[in-house]
Amino acid sequence: MFWGLACLATALVALVYVRGWSLGQQALFVSMIYGIGAALAAWPAAYFARLFATKRSLWRQFLMLFFLAGFTTFLTACIFAIQHRFYYAQWHGDPFSRLWLWQQAFTGGAAVYTYVVLGLRLYVPAAVIALIVTSWWLNRLPD
Repeated sequence: MFWGLACLATALVALVYVRGWSLGQQALFVSMIYGIGAALAAWPAAYFARLFATKRSLWRQFLMLFFLAGFTTFLTACIFAIQHRFYYAQWHGDPFSRLWLWQQAFTGGAAVYTYVVLGLRLYVPAAVIALIVTSWWLNRLPD
C-alpha cells in the first residue's frame, strides 16, 4: 500500500506547506481521503493492466501508469462526492423525489469538479514520482 501512503503524505504536505493549512483534523481528513482513494485503486489498476497486456513489457508498464492514475482519480473523486453528499444531505429535499435526484446529481458533479480543479494539484510533483515507482513495482509482481 505504498501508493496509498504516498498519496496521503503528498496531500498532507501540500495542504500544510503549500496551501498553509494548519496540521489539524481537517487536513488529516482530506489527506485520508486521498490515501484511501489511492489504496483502493492499486489492485484494480494492476488487474486491468495485466488483463490488457499479459507479458511484462514497456506496454504493460504504461498501462499500469495509466490505470493507476485513472483509478486513483476516479475513486478519490467518488469518495469526495460521497462526503459532499453526506454534508449537504441535511438541505436536500425528500428522498427519491425528482428534486432530490437533481440535488444528488449536482452535488456529486460539484464535488467531482472541485476535486478535479483544486484537488489534483496536490499530487504534483511528489505523487508523480511515487506513481512511477508504484507502477514499476506492481508490474514486477508475479502474475
